[in-house]
Amino acid sequence: MTIRNGGAALGAMAVAVFVASTGLVVRGQPANSDQQACNALAASRIPAEMIGLPTKGAQVTSAEFKAATPEVKEAPTPFNPSGVTLARLAYCEVKGEILPLDPAAPGIRFQVNLPSDWNGKALQQGGGGYDGNVVAAVGALPRAPDTAPYPITRGFATFGSDGGHQGNDATFALNQEALTNFAYAQLKKAHDVAMALIMARYHRAPSKTYFVGQSEGGREGLTVAQRFPQDYDGIVVTAPAINYTNLMLRFNDASAALAQPGAFLGAAQIKTFGDAVLGQCDMNDGVKDGIVGNYLGCKIDRAALQCKGGTSDTCLTAPQVAALAAIYDPKEWKDASGKVIASYPRFLVGGAEAAPGGIAAWITGRAPLPKPQPAGKDFNPQQLGLGIGAFYGNSAVRYLIVKNPAFDSLDFKPQQYAQQTAQAIQLLASNDPNLAAFQKRGGKLIMLHNTSDLAVSPVATMNYYDAMVKTLGKKTVDQFARLYIVPSGGHGGDGDVPSKVDLLGLLDQWVDHGHAPAEDAVAQEFGPDLKVTRAKPLCMYPNYPRYVGSGDKNAASSYRCTPTSGT
Repeated sequence: MTIRNGGAALGAMAVAVFVASTGLVVRGQPANSDQQACNALAASRIPAEMIGLPTKGAQVTSAEFKAATPEVKEAPTPFNPSGVTLARLAYCEVKGEILPLDPAAPGIRFQVNLPSDWNGKALQQGGGGYDGNVVAAVGALPRAPDTAPYPITRGFATFGSDGGHQGNDATFALNQEALTNFAYAQLKKAHDVAMALIMARYHRAPSKTYFVGQSEGGREGLTVAQRFPQDYDGIVVTAPAINYTNLMLRFNDASAALAQPGAFLGAAQIKTFGDAVLGQCDMNDGVKDGIVGNYLGCKIDRAALQCKGGTSDTCLTAPQVAALAAIYDPKEWKDASGKVIASYPRFLVGGAEAAPGGIAAWITGRAPLPKPQPAGKDFNPQQLGLGIGAFYGNSAVRYLIVKNPAFDSLDFKPQQYAQQTAQAIQLLASNDPNLAAFQKRGGKLIMLHNTSDLAVSPVATMNYYDAMVKTLGKKTVDQFARLYIVPSGGHGGDGDVPSKVDLLGLLDQWVDHGHAPAEDAVAQEFGPDLKVTRAKPLCMYPNYPRYVGSGDKNAASSYRCTPTSGT
């Protein structure tokens, strides 16, 4: 069957379903059961005219009814420390593909989940890294408390896509349509297909549509606020990769520094640096708890860590100190004339640098990037023991900028590829601070970033917020946007820190009920069996949670949000 618009605007159209074999038109006829309603969507087609950007339409490949499932307790894993999988309500899982214009381009695979007990709202979830896997959108959201019901259980119709290609590397960038899809187009295309399927199932449009994304998904959230503001009522972004290409250049520079003789940072050197961070700054929020609270007030003297004579596990060589500078200090890249073509801000320290999700995971890995690197698909970052950033930076240089799968990324100099670098930056950037269109239509934006993030600099998010204030004025920004900075914690809020908060709940209360979030929310840390082990206030930038001097240091009531200070 083909889902058609009938000429009305998508957001308020009267959907008609045409069964191709009989020509029968079904308008709003109720199914006998949720399962029958789900089955009716199988093999549906969404024509190109119902999708706001050029495609050859979309094809549903499966529609499967999923019965409700109870809460399940299993053995804890690194990805699920509590071991608890929360209950899900019954829903219809619809999978399909949006067809490309270019026969050589990959399609955009998508999944739309239509709950039997719909709350009348829709939620799009962003991807991560280079995307490449379909976002199922049936589990927990980024940073969500372990006890927070999944969006599908709250009644949201949820959906996500694979970013317009398969595989979490940048090989797709060799095809222009695939690259444009990844940059922004797949977000609009997946949104419009989901709206059509929601209309076909429920015979009405969502009353509210939200977007939630982390990292690359955070970049995607800011992208839709900037490019498609009329499609969304509220957006949550955490650790957004705002200046995407610039970040990849930063990863590649760190790889080049670590590849220098004597520069690689092993586990002992990372621990030495992490100990120095806590030794110098743990108490700057009034309490010793393994967290650098005053995130702008900690400046580490890296030179003091340099070995005075010989080497040991408790000091760093001069090349290792230089490698830390390449990892943490701000960076500019210039063309042959000396003009700055790209920049990236500094990274902060928060106390989780030596944690499993810190420097070793994102930057160093177990070994430096080899020279030269294996070409194309022979490049296996796991076998080489690389950090995630080394892999991402290499992939961006080879496929996004140079367009050569065999290029040695350690030889990359942006000034030699200034035009290509500038084009990639412009296409993938989500740093336009003028969100006036989103604000005027009533949209709300919540941003959050942890300070030990070694994947995406929290300073980049702070700079974006500051640019919003400069562009729109503080009074206007306060009406529709919040930025929360959470001390310590890695890219996903990981580490033994309180950084989990129900951001979707805060957003929904703001959008649907006018309850603007302030500093009354609490960031939590969970242990086994969903028990809260530690909590602190969720403070709005530029504030941080400071210990009041007495009381349980693991209780949020023992802290007050205080303006940060420092450089």
